[in-house]
Amino acid sequence: MEKNRPALRKSFVELSDQGCTLKRIRVVEKPFTTYLRWELHSLHLRAQCGEDVRVISADSLAGFERNGQVPEIVTLGDSLTYRILYDAQGVLRGGIRFTDPTIAARCREEIAALHEIGEDLAHYFPREVVETGPRCGRP
Repeated sequence: MEKNRPALRKSFVELSDQGCTLKRIRVVEKPFTTYLRWELHSLHLRAQCGEDVRVISADSLAGFERNGQVPEIVTLGDSLTYRILYDAQGVLRGGIRFTDPTIAARCREEIAALHEIGEDLAHYFPREVVETGPRCGRP
């Protein structure tokens, strides 16, 4: 993971120079799974290199989940949105692509609202993740 630091830093500088900002909100639930612990270490590295990463507890999403679990969403630009799909075991299945600018705008608004109430990973990580033990999962 650490070997990727120079390339990540370079990528985030280039994106910033082009006026692109990357914001990520990661929903976390305790106890951490092995994968989530690994992912939080990976996101911590990305945050140190320039990505704006915040975390939010699953409990904070309860109001959004009246009709089922909040989906994983990725927005790109002004009109492209993907809903990421997983199978019952949590393995990536693919995604559904939406090209309607109205959908993208609404998703960006919702993501921005969650990002605003999320906690900066720089504060969360040393308090909640480091104390859970060594990194596990993928190297």
